[in-house]
Formats: sequence, structure tokens, C-alpha cells
Amino acid sequence: MKATLQKRLARTLALVVLWLILGAAGVKLLRQLGTNVNGRLPETSRGVTAMEHLCDASQRIDSSFRLTLAGQERKARLQYEANWKTYRENLRVEQEVLISSQEKGLVHELTALSDQYEQQGKAFYLDSANDRHRHAEYFDSGGLHETFIRIRSVAGQLSRKEPER
Repeated sequence: MKATLQKRLARTLALVVLWLILGAAGVKLLRQLGTNVNGRLPETSRGVTAMEHLCDASQRIDSSFRLTLAGQERKARLQYEANWKTYRENLRVEQEVLISSQEKGLVHELTALSDQYEQQGKAFYLDSANDRHRHAEYFDSGGLHETFIRIRSVAGQLSRKEPER
């Protein structure tokens, strides 16, 4: 009977030690998970906020082209320049906070579209105020408005991003 009691105590002690080891491992994993989540959430939030600001700036840039077409070029140029600064700052933020491989592709596409949009905008403003080509540069296929729509689409996809698991 004495041997049986000793065996039972040894088994119980072994189970307690095993539970303590498993519990400690679980706590460690939960802490690591918490650290990963806390580290990613601010970056994700920062990127989403950057995309919201970028979309707002792109809307104002697009508005500057429409103002120009409506004959308000002086006001439009001021709006255009001021909002490109905001646009570039927020594009840079998004380039810094990449989380997933899918985002890399979207940010690369957004960067290329942004470069195209800026070049198209510079060409638009190089034309004289009464140049009839401006209307076509804005509205025709491949024009400023189409590029603006594509930028908004990609930025929208980035705003809805979720971290990889």
C-alpha cells in the first residue's frame, strides 16, 4: 500500500509540474501575441489614416483641374500645389508601414499611378489658360480623371487592408 501511495503522489506531482510548464508556455505565447497585435495595430491605423488623407488630397487636386476648366486658374493652381504636398507626405507614410505582401503590390501600383498623375497634372498646367487640349487631357481615356479614379480605387483597397495571419 505504501508503494501505491508513493506512486500516486509521484504521478500527481508529475501532473502538477506538467500543468505548470504548459501554463507558463501558454502565458508566454499570449504575451507574444499581445505584443504582435499591439505592434501592428498602430501601424495599420497609421496607414489607414494616411490613405484617408491621401484620398482627401487627391479629391482636392482633382477639384483644382475642374476649377481650371471653369476659368478659376489662379485659385486652382494654389489648391493644386498645396494638396500635392499633403498627398506626397501621406503616400510616404503608407510606403513606410507595409504589413503584407499584398500591400507591397498595391503601394507599388499607387506610387506608379501617383507619378503618372503628377506628370499629367504638370502637363495640364503647362498648357495656356485658353488651350482646348485641357478638356481632353482631363476627360479623355487615360486622362487625369481616369487616373484619379484608379488612384482612389487602389487607396480604397489599402484603407481596407488587414494584417497577414
